[in-house]
Amino acid sequence: MNKQCALVACAVLLSGCAAQQPLVKDVLANDDRYMQDNLSVQNVPQDVQQAFGGLVEGNVTRTVDIEKTMINIEDGKESAFAKEETVYVLDNGLNRAVIKDVNNDIHFLSEYTLGYYGLFDLIYHDLITSRERMDPPKTITSFSETSSSLGKISENTEYTFRYTVDSHQVGSYEEGLHCSTGDAFPASEYNPLFSGNALYIDCNYTGTNGQIWLKTRSIYLAELDIAQKISTSASKRKREWRFTNIRVQSMAD
Repeated sequence: MNKQCALVACAVLLSGCAAQQPLVKDVLANDDRYMQDNLSVQNVPQDVQQAFGGLVEGNVTRTVDIEKTMINIEDGKESAFAKEETVYVLDNGLNRAVIKDVNNDIHFLSEYTLGYYGLFDLIYHDLITSRERMDPPKTITSFSETSSSLGKISENTEYTFRYTVDSHQVGSYEEGLHCSTGDAFPASEYNPLFSGNALYIDCNYTGTNGQIWLKTRSIYLAELDIAQKISTSASKRKREWRFTNIRVQSMAD
């Protein structure tokens, strides 16, 4: 009898946890509301807030809509995916973003992030439109090392982080990140769509053993205060991003 009760209690607990995950159809019906409720500072663990010197809830200063194409190169084969990204630039140094994948004019995947520029995500949710519910988010739960340069992205600067990530897929694990920036240059030199100054940010992601598992290059657009990945390289896969359109709306407009 006790064993049966234990099994029933476990089943109830698991079903309760599953019920807490939002319905995909509800999220897609109101992206903005979902992001405000789930990608806010109050959803970030206290230890992580303190690592940033004590985060406060941010206000949106501008939105940036970006259309781009991701080129995936794996085993010598290329495949292209259209992506539509909206970045909400916050006045606390973070960005909220939603990235939607479109293939043959069909929207099939959305990614929701609260991130430190484009370098790492404090909170990451994704959803596949054909599913009923979202999976639990992937979150950074603590930092064991943070860069003394934490703050605005600036030229010729080194950034080092080590943090613990909690993921429903693989559990808890530690990740390291080392980034460096170069000299400022006109952003239009990279793409005529961009204006103001830009910096390249080169990063290496490492696992618990210190081995590099991913290299990335991003471009930081100082005028917009956002970073965008332009290439990544893993052992068997490379990706490149090509930007085709950008629209900016200031909240003062």
